[in-house]
Amino acid sequence: MNADPPDLIESTESTLEQFLSGVVRVRRHLWLVALAAIAGLAITTVSTIQQPQFYRASVTMLVDSRPPRVTGTTEVNPEEQMQDRERFINSQVRILTSQSISEKVEQRLHMLKGSLAGTAMANVDRASFAMAVEVSDPDPDRAILLSKTFADVFMESTVSERTGVATDAARFLHGEANDQRNALEKDEKLLYDFNKTNELPASNFEESHKIASSTLEKLNIEYAQARAAGFRYKAQLEQLTLASTNPELQRSLMLTSPTNAEAHPDTRVKVLSEQLQQLETRYGPQHPKVVETRQALEAVAKMLSEDVSTQLAAVKARARANDSEQAQLHAAIAAETHNAVLLRQKELDYNRIKRHLDEDRDAYSMVAKRQREIELQAGLKQGYVRWLEGPNAAAPVSRNFPRNLGLGLLFGLLIGIGLAYVLDLLDDTLKTPFEAEQELSPALLGIMMSIPVPSQTPAHTVEATRAEHLLRNPRSVVAEQCQSFTTQIYSLFLDAPPRVLMVVSSAVEDGKTLVAANLALTAAARGKRVLLVDADLRRGRLHKLFQLSRKGGLFELVTQKISLSEATRRTFIPNVDVVTTGEVPEKLSPVRVFEHKELAGVFATMREQYDLIVLDTPPVPLVSDAMLLSGLVDGAIGVARAGKTSRKLANRLREQLVLARVNFLGWVLNDVPESELKSKYYYRYGYGRGYAYSQEKRPEEGA
Repeated sequence: MNADPPDLIESTESTLEQFLSGVVRVRRHLWLVALAAIAGLAITTVSTIQQPQFYRASVTMLVDSRPPRVTGTTEVNPEEQMQDRERFINSQVRILTSQSISEKVEQRLHMLKGSLAGTAMANVDRASFAMAVEVSDPDPDRAILLSKTFADVFMESTVSERTGVATDAARFLHGEANDQRNALEKDEKLLYDFNKTNELPASNFEESHKIASSTLEKLNIEYAQARAAGFRYKAQLEQLTLASTNPELQRSLMLTSPTNAEAHPDTRVKVLSEQLQQLETRYGPQHPKVVETRQALEAVAKMLSEDVSTQLAAVKARARANDSEQAQLHAAIAAETHNAVLLRQKELDYNRIKRHLDEDRDAYSMVAKRQREIELQAGLKQGYVRWLEGPNAAAPVSRNFPRNLGLGLLFGLLIGIGLAYVLDLLDDTLKTPFEAEQELSPALLGIMMSIPVPSQTPAHTVEATRAEHLLRNPRSVVAEQCQSFTTQIYSLFLDAPPRVLMVVSSAVEDGKTLVAANLALTAAARGKRVLLVDADLRRGRLHKLFQLSRKGGLFELVTQKISLSEATRRTFIPNVDVVTTGEVPEKLSPVRVFEHKELAGVFATMREQYDLIVLDTPPVPLVSDAMLLSGLVDGAIGVARAGKTSRKLANRLREQLVLARVNFLGWVLNDVPESELKSKYYYRYGYGRGYAYSQEKRPEEGA
């Protein structure tokens, strides 16, 4: 089933992304690729110049795979014949260039063994099946001699091979024909003995199967009838057995054959019983009429009992006869089934012998015919090859400088690209947004390009210049990128916007301070009051970024030496205030500051006065300061620097934040080179190269 269009588009984009990622990896080490290409050219040039000059001589022969026709014609498929000729030509080329031919030439020319291995080459013209034997050698005369000798030895070998093969084939087919003849005679005698030994109830197996099937069907019908009669006898026996002890059941069976209803035993018993009851009531139990009536009632009961016994004996006799009949029928069915199976086995044996006889007859006919053909061919002395022309004059072999240089350049480029790719893979740092997406989790929130600083900018104002870039150039690429990841961050909070965000990194110099400042700037541009807090009490840099004093900051605010209004300071960014680190005593660990009981109250006050609080924290894997702030923030943003941040350290940062149950929102890749944004794939993180770094007017705004 074909993939849906969205799946196909996604697969195509993924393949394109992987290809572009490989191109970017190689592009970082173009110097290595160029060096390898130059080395390949140099090595190829030197090796080509140092090669000795060779001369090539050739002898042309005509190869014919068709043997002379000495028997009747046989129709052959032209396509199959062409395929056979192709295979034959390929085998002759292998023979000509084989070690055995080289050894025979060495013996004929009295040369060292192995000196001519791989010297001869064979070129075949498929249209005419002409094969040229080519030999290259530094001496032109020896090249001519070698080519002629190779052709002579090869032609002699084909004649010897053809004659020897025909003789061997004839000898083999003679023995094979005798074996096939003996096997055929043996099969004929075996079939005769089988027909003589096994007698059939009919003239053939089909009629015999019909007779056996009809007999078996009749026996099964008789057996089914006997079993049905046996079930009836069994039911009668059960009733009679119960009736022998139950007078009422005896009367209901109607075993006698009365002429009228009044003579029925049950009727007589009822009549006598009523009379006996009336007489006993009128005369008493000892009256002669009462005694007579009682005796008549007993006589009827005795008669019924004797009748039941008689019928029971008769039914038992019939049941025994039925059992004997069933046993005989069952034995007859088994015997007939066995005979049918034997008949089927005899048929299988007969067919097997007959089939084997037919196969041996066909095989003997084919072998005998082929034997006669081969015996006639064995008398011919003709090879597969005929001399056509040559040897030609030895011509110098071109060293082919362009091809060798092209191969050397290609080989050098491939090695250079491979080394560049391997060298880039060994580098553990994240260099491109594509690598960041592949290696980091959760998703990449966005990227921020490298912000260029004019070369004449004083060193102490470089950070401030980078921070002012978005304010001075709101339509630059970096500004659009910051707007993009800020929007991405706010989109992660559906119920309510975040109030406190923590910016973290895995190492120093990753650019988290710059990202925090730009995040505050883009949020303030949306009309929010933003407080930027320098929570890196060890190496805080916000006071340098905004050229403020370090004193009177977070440390003094937490220790209640100053109020929040005294700690916050205005910056050159509208709606953005800053709280510096403050003067932390050298003997006091910053961890103790973040463990202070007033810290939560300070942040609660900040939440009341500002829409967003951005914390610039120290690197997570190095110190645990940021972990102590985990309960006070709504989310954390990781910052990685392109070409500097290690994959392992970045993943370790994420694992520590997850263990501390921090809502880790995602990553911002900082300091991405402009060259990494030339691919269309990276435009999703911001606008492309159509936007300059400086503040530019749109075409519709005029000059």
